[in-house]
Amino acid sequence: MNKVFQINKLQINEGKLHFLFSAETGNDPIEVCFGLRDNERWGLLERHQEVLLAPNKHSGDFELTVNITDIINQFEHLSGKRNVIDILIKHNNKYHKLYIKPNMIEYINSKQISNISPLLDIKYYVISKDSLGIQVLAKNIKPILKELQFDNDKVKFQITALLNNGPSNFSGHKLYVKQRSVASTTQTYNEWDSVFEDEANSFTLNANSLSGFNLGEKEIFDLYVEYQCNNFSIQVPLNIGDIQVGVKKWCLIEDIYEVSLLKGVTGNLSIRTIQKELSVNVNDIAINDEKLTIKLQNPNGDSEQSTSKLQIRSYLNGMQNKDTILYYEKTVSKDLTITVNLKELFGDFTSTFKRTYKVFLEYNNQLYKLNKFDFQEALTIENTSVQCSFDDTLILKAMIIDTKPVPIAVMGTCFSRSSFNSADYFNPDYKKYFNVSYSYFWPSIIGLASDPLPYDPSWFKDVSNKKLLEIEWEFLKNWDKALRDSGAEYLLLDFFVDAMHGVLQFGPNQYLTRNLYTRKTNYYNTTLLKEGKTVDCFQPGYFELWTKSFDSFIEKIKDIIPEEKIVLNLALLTDRFYDMNGGITSFFDSKHITKSRFIHVNNIWTKMNNYFLAKLPNAKVIDMLRFGYIGQADAPADLVILGPHHFETGYYKSVVNELNKIISIDSRLPKPSKIGL
Repeated sequence: MNKVFQINKLQINEGKLHFLFSAETGNDPIEVCFGLRDNERWGLLERHQEVLLAPNKHSGDFELTVNITDIINQFEHLSGKRNVIDILIKHNNKYHKLYIKPNMIEYINSKQISNISPLLDIKYYVISKDSLGIQVLAKNIKPILKELQFDNDKVKFQITALLNNGPSNFSGHKLYVKQRSVASTTQTYNEWDSVFEDEANSFTLNANSLSGFNLGEKEIFDLYVEYQCNNFSIQVPLNIGDIQVGVKKWCLIEDIYEVSLLKGVTGNLSIRTIQKELSVNVNDIAINDEKLTIKLQNPNGDSEQSTSKLQIRSYLNGMQNKDTILYYEKTVSKDLTITVNLKELFGDFTSTFKRTYKVFLEYNNQLYKLNKFDFQEALTIENTSVQCSFDDTLILKAMIIDTKPVPIAVMGTCFSRSSFNSADYFNPDYKKYFNVSYSYFWPSIIGLASDPLPYDPSWFKDVSNKKLLEIEWEFLKNWDKALRDSGAEYLLLDFFVDAMHGVLQFGPNQYLTRNLYTRKTNYYNTTLLKEGKTVDCFQPGYFELWTKSFDSFIEKIKDIIPEEKIVLNLALLTDRFYDMNGGITSFFDSKHITKSRFIHVNNIWTKMNNYFLAKLPNAKVIDMLRFGYIGQADAPADLVILGPHHFETGYYKSVVNELNKIISIDSRLPKPSKIGL
């Protein structure tokens, strides 16, 4: 291979890096780029910050001498245990690898710089066996709990620290309280709040501040201490040390949530909130003339009556997710009797996916479960089967008995779009059944529903005209006109991009999808990536932003395609794959993805899917989760990259088969009326 840019001489002296390199560029100006990788991206190598230096010309070669500490200090911010800096060449607004010679590898790997700051070390290393990189490594700092002081609903933490296993006077800047996205999994969090120091290494936390989080039946909060030095920060879990905690009950907040301190399996300090069991007894329940009547007892056990409502909430079981989302509610009479017309709810039901709803009493702004009652009944309303029974509360299940056929447009990722590919691995005969008149690959709901961005097609000269149209939609947000003009009767969706990758923000309501086509362009890497702010599922408020965007997006969609012709591809990442020997291997063991990220992404994706189900009761669903498909290592490399987001061949064929099932009977159903919220 012709190596246009190659280091011919290399000298590393502690923090000073000196090298000469050849460059076949004629007289064109070049720059050496020190590009900092975004260590929050999974599966995407993106350098969101960079330092550019002009080398000197020296006897036909180029020469550069630089102090690495000076480079690091020019970055806006570094965080986490490991940051990677790639050394590249920028020429004609493109980035090129700067190669090394094989005899330099051992020399590079032996070089490490210690004590460039109280918190950082530097190690030079070889990237992909042929280029030079720099690792900025956080020293092993460990905050230790020294003392706990309780004062009613307040607790004061006295903290000390170990640095590289030795004592340190280094002081923490903030104490973070982070709510786990899934109670059993650390390192992935929905929301967090911070507490500043009272004095050096001392923090006071008020238990009532936890009520600002979205509290459920059981929540776990982990405590992290943030240390800062110049432009670097790191958040480290607070270790409990020798303090004897076990499970220590602390206090009660809002008279509902019991707060305790506990020691995790790794020895770190956590906070647990457990909601008191809120339930109401059922005096009577019956179904007559397709109407469900429930007679409840007063939760307070007295004659006082506050305004209360019966709530029917959508529930989607999966990934330890227990969230429910409101589907229907009705005010309860003073004697706590409520009648629900099941025909109004399910008579026009057209979904082939079995919907599950949990029934609650909303009383004094709290949700009460309905205690078990000896009741189980099933009935048929029009084309819908409705089942009523008790589990942890009253459960309603609805599923269409018979349905009919029609076509589709695709706004999704490989989870959906790859099934409409004529390659043998996918569906060589799909065109017998479908004409994909509209395709939008890798869209984000947040991006689709946001405001337009400035756009000039000349920015994307390295993109084919076919793909350029979708990039134009990304910027101008005019995707809906093409959808309307396409004549598509059905729309197939998935939410992988929003769950996994998020968006770049440029203004208050200006978001750009990390679109597969856009990310491969020079303009994305040289301009958009540097100017945009990352917004993704690892940040507080992301799900709320997504739901607001979804509400706006779906209203625009329903003006083009009826609700009953919108199809959700219900899918998640897979944690396993068939290896080259036919055995089953974990993607965690193969280091494709961490278990904590996998759980977090699938959890928020499940919430997105459930929100769709709650908002669009008449939409269709293709439930790919019930098949248990996994990845396949021997898939054609030019078609499928091995990862938790790609599947064995049967998955893609089943998508088409499931869609055929929907459209084979859909036309025989009556048109639905609007229900739900």
